[in-house]
Amino acid sequence: MKNTVTLFVIIAGCFINVYSQQSGTFIDIRDNRTYKWVEIGTQVWMAENLKFNAKGSRIYDGFSNNFNRYGKLYLWETAQEVCPDGWHLPGIDEWHALINSYGKIYDENGKIPYKELTKTQKEEISQRYKEAFLVFQEGGASGFNILYGGYHKDHEYSGGGTIAGFWSSDDHEKKVFIEFSVIKNTEFSVRCVKNIEETIEE
Repeated sequence: MKNTVTLFVIIAGCFINVYSQQSGTFIDIRDNRTYKWVEIGTQVWMAENLKFNAKGSRIYDGFSNNFNRYGKLYLWETAQEVCPDGWHLPGIDEWHALINSYGKIYDENGKIPYKELTKTQKEEISQRYKEAFLVFQEGGASGFNILYGGYHKDHEYSGGGTIAGFWSSDDHEKKVFIEFSVIKNTEFSVRCVKNIEETIEE
C-alpha cells in the first residue's frame, strides 16, 4: 500500500466567475451537530470544517476554542469514512471543479498547462488564483470559508491559523500547484461534499 496521498493545501496570504446561489444548514444525525453548507457551481460543500468525534481524531493543541473554530484533525484512513450520511470525502477532480467554478484554471487532465501558455496567459491564470484566494476566504463571496486548522504530525501541531490542509480521497501521488503528496500519518482537516443524488434536509 502506498504511503502518500493527495492533499489540497492553502497557505494564508498566498494565493473568477460564478458565485454561490444557495446556502443553508443541515444536521449530522450522528451527534446532532449543525453544519453550514453552500452551493458552488454544480456542487454542494460544507462551509465549515468537520467536527465529528471519530476515533483517533484530534483538536488542534487540545483547546476547545480551536475545536469550535477549526473542527478536528483526521488521519487519511479515518477521513475516508468520517463524512455524514449523504456526504463524502471529495476527490481531487472535485477540488478542481470547485476551483474551476471561479474561472478555467485546470484542464480536462487536472493540470495547469503552463508549458503551452503564453506569458500573458500565465499572468491571467496567476491573477485568477489571487482572485480565487480572496473568494474562498472566510467571509469571501463563494461562501466556502477557508478555516486554517493546521495539522498534526510526529506528536507536534503546526500551522494553526496559517495553513489549511484538506484531505482528498485519492490514494496516489499527484502534484499540481497547490496539491502535495503527504505521508498518511499526518492529520488534517476534512471538508465534505454532498452526494449528487442526495437532497438536504435542514
